[in-house]
Amino acid sequence: MQEIIEIKEALQLLKDKIVLKDIQSNRFIYKKKRIYVYSSNSSYNLNEEDFLALFKDSKFIIEDFEEEIIDLEKDKEYYSFKHK
Repeated sequence: MQEIIEIKEALQLLKDKIVLKDIQSNRFIYKKKRIYVYSSNSSYNLNEEDFLALFKDSKFIIEDFEEEIIDLEKDKEYYSFKHK
């Protein structure tokens, strides 16, 4: 993960379809000229000016979507159980 210092760089990355997170674990997605903010308790969207004003002091990181590796042996064991 890479830390992003400048808010303007964060905005450009969002426009490039990159999902960002901040220290509070808010997730930021850019869609249709709006920044969508998702947290565990709420979600809302902002225009670019409001995003820049509200999050100007925030530190962002690029969201890492690691692919889950499926363990075929565990799958095989799970499906071999007999349910009564």
